[in-house]
Amino acid sequence: MKTILRNKLLIIMIFVLCLFVVGCGGEPEGPKSNYNEANYTLYGQPTLEKNLTLEETKKALDDAANFLATTKSYSYTQTIHGIYDSEYNYQGVTKIDVTGETPMASIELSGTNTFAFYVANNKAYFNYDGYKTSYDIESDLSNIIEETESSIGAFSSFDSESITSENLVYAGVDKDLSTIIKYNIEEGTFAVIVISEGKIMKVMYSNSDGQEYIANYDYNKVTVVLPSDLSDYSAK
Repeated sequence: MKTILRNKLLIIMIFVLCLFVVGCGGEPEGPKSNYNEANYTLYGQPTLEKNLTLEETKKALDDAANFLATTKSYSYTQTIHGIYDSEYNYQGVTKIDVTGETPMASIELSGTNTFAFYVANNKAYFNYDGYKTSYDIESDLSNIIEETESSIGAFSSFDSESITSENLVYAGVDKDLSTIIKYNIEEGTFAVIVISEGKIMKVMYSNSDGQEYIANYDYNKVTVVLPSDLSDYSAK
């Protein structure tokens, strides 16, 4: 059961590792906004002052996704809710730092169970309620990412090519000068992305299996703190 639940959670969370790109992104250009994350909810209906065309939508997402992909150090809080055998809830913080020679990351969640995931020294470390394993990042993590992409679709990499005139629910700019994009990934599954001043600030996701995911991004530099017992993680 632990293995099943652990794999189910990974499908929701590990998509962000696709964004490990060592680059140097400057501050994105965008109008100054009065962004307040509390104003944007998973099932809310925003009031748009200006609608965006499909081409404008794709450009706004591409520009913001490029900034995120080239940001060397950032974090985001996340909340996860769903039903799998029974109801589960998780919340925590993800930190990503690619300022060094190799990527470093941490995901630490609490809730129904405890879950931690770390990337360091070219290895991925998983801790699910004390069940600790490690994987070679070059051989095994790519398989996890491929499984994730096939499970949750193009949303995993903020790919604007997945947005079409048929699946775009709405896209526009509100009174606070934030850009809100909602599109259907497949029947019963959708994503909402909020962009402020050229940066992805909030991502919300709901799928046909009843899973809900919300992430709020912070672009201040972070320090990834690793646990002291990584040597105790069993290699797989």
